[in-house]
Parts: sequence; C-alpha cells; structure tokens
Amino acid sequence: LFVLLTAGDRPVDQLQAGQGLQAALLTAAARWVFARLYSQASELDALRTALRHELPEFSYPHMILRFGRADATRPTPRRPVDEVLSSLDRRRR
Repeated sequence: LFVLLTAGDRPVDQLQAGQGLQAALLTAAARWVFARLYSQASELDALRTALRHELPEFSYPHMILRFGRADATRPTPRRPVDEVLSSLDRRRR
C-alpha cells in the first residue's frame, strides 16, 4: 500500500497530488502493474485525520493506492470485432 501525500493542503497541493497520481499510474501501466485506488483518504474527514496522526508531521493524505500484478492466467475470451459492431448497428436502428 502507498499513500499519496503532499506537504500542504492548498489547491496547488491538490493539483500536485493529481499530477503525482497521474505519473504513478502511467509508470505502473507501462510496467503492467495494476492499481487499486482508495479515495476515502481525501473524502472522509475522520479517516483523513486518523491517517494524519500515523504519518510524518505536515503530511496531508490524498489517496491510498495498492499496486500489484495480475495472476498469469489465460486472458478472458473476446467476441469478434464484427460481431460487436453489428450488434451496435442493430441497436441504433
């Protein structure tokens, strides 16, 4: 688990947290690492306050992330493209 933190809680800090999240997710995706996002850290005041007591002083949590790799299982079957497109055409009529 990872916690996305900033040193402040101003709008500019929130913007930087979003930019950091974007960079982390793009880097993970490029390496076939998947992420699960828990936004409660920024949405629930009680959780955010509790997290702040566990983190370094002057840290503001914005997101909790869990990174991992998928099992090496077979991919799920996919329908042929022409079947999908033809079913969409029928719906539009």
